[in-house]
Amino acid sequence: MDYIINNNLDLIKIVVDHFNQFNVSEELLYKLGYKGLIKAAIRFDIFCNLPFRTFAMPYIIESIVNFLQ
Repeated sequence: MDYIINNNLDLIKIVVDHFNQFNVSEELLYKLGYKGLIKAAIRFDIFCNLPFRTFAMPYIIESIVNFLQ
């Protein structure tokens, strides 16, 4: 699981750059994105015929959006 997380940290940056327009610290957005990435890594099934990056992006976005709402 550490391998999956460490190789996909750039996904968090992509999402944080998108949500950086809100008046929230970038560090907090990274922490929330990391939480979403971990959740995705836990729930990912290698037999689902979906790349992990595609699977993880909604989890990262959801983690940040839930905080912003």
